[in-house]
Amino acid sequence: MAGSPAGAGVRLQIPVCGATLLVLGYTLARWGSFEIRLKRRLEFLAEAAKISNPRLGAEHIFDSMMERLRAFYDAETCLLVLKETESGEVTLRRSDRGKAAMTTGPKRIPQDLASQLLDVPPGSAAIYRSPAAKRGVGHAYYREYSMTEGRGSTEGRGPSEKIAAALDADSFISVPVVYRGMSLGRLFLTPGRRQKFEDSDMYFILQVIEQVMPVVDNARLVDRLILEAAAEDRRKIARDLHDGVIQPYIGIRIGLDTLRRKADAGDLGSEDINLLIEMSERGLSDLRRFVSALKNRPDHRTDLPSAVRQFAKRFGDATGISIQVDVENDFSISSRMAAEAFLLIREGLSNIRRHTQSTNARVGLACPNGELELRIEDLGNGCQTEPFLPRSITERAKALGGRSKVEPGLNGGSSVIVQVPL
Repeated sequence: MAGSPAGAGVRLQIPVCGATLLVLGYTLARWGSFEIRLKRRLEFLAEAAKISNPRLGAEHIFDSMMERLRAFYDAETCLLVLKETESGEVTLRRSDRGKAAMTTGPKRIPQDLASQLLDVPPGSAAIYRSPAAKRGVGHAYYREYSMTEGRGSTEGRGPSEKIAAALDADSFISVPVVYRGMSLGRLFLTPGRRQKFEDSDMYFILQVIEQVMPVVDNARLVDRLILEAAAEDRRKIARDLHDGVIQPYIGIRIGLDTLRRKADAGDLGSEDINLLIEMSERGLSDLRRFVSALKNRPDHRTDLPSAVRQFAKRFGDATGISIQVDVENDFSISSRMAAEAFLLIREGLSNIRRHTQSTNARVGLACPNGELELRIEDLGNGCQTEPFLPRSITERAKALGGRSKVEPGLNGGSSVIVQVPL
């Protein structure tokens, strides 16, 4: 009897310890799962930063983002519905499991389908699971989170049921594509068989879009500027052809008409023929010079300041950023170096647009002590921002045998300085 209470105490402790271990094990498993998920998401964001290169073009960035998101969640389909700002049309891009790694490209969709797919509040993310996705048990699950109001809701399930039917999916997650306060469309993911989206997935996908959209916008701007520059080149070539090549042949045609009339009148002389030969030789010489000028641009010197001023004007017109271009006297570099310098300046101005709110910038060109010195300055807007040195500029400067640095400026601005030996 004396040993009985002690034995009972031991027997009571055994189930208590078992329950504690069970709860502790479950908690540790949850923590471990959360840590793994967080690590995967951070790795995804790091990879997304690598593909977010404006020089690759907007469509390539969209393609890579969608396919990577689909693969990350092992989803069946990733769809991007966007309202195109220039045409006003609504387009659909999609990436599917088991098909090509890239999306099908933008395709215009009918207005009724567009209205149906966009029938979620513009600033809200949503998760929907039909009873079929829950093995026919209970009601459909719907969760909506307003990014503007910062609160969740379970209302608005009706439109999502129609969206699921349009997507031919039992469930989906959808987040808004918002940039600079404007709603541009929505991104959808339809899960695989074992995938179930959670609230944290809404926030993560929104992070991905927030990281990618500024680069897409910048890529579209660069594409537009390149197209405008190409169009201007074509116009210049057309003017040069008209003034320098076509005009002499018009003169030859007039001369031939004159020769024909003289021949009919029996008054044709060798002087007239010699004159036409000289005119044709001058025309051929002008044509050869024109073609040579197109093929063989002078390699020893080039007019970088003019090219930068033209780009700065187009860039300023498109972005609203006022850009001042200052050039040191006797500035002269080779065409190869000018091409590299132009890319550095373009990248620097693009970074000002992407990473600051400044409306004023300055570009400085100088050649002190046998070096090319480029200075791209964000003149600030009164708000203090942390200066940073873009990796692409650093790598390009290093490849040229040069160096780069960043200096804080007045009014919350900063200067990126690149120095390359000539």
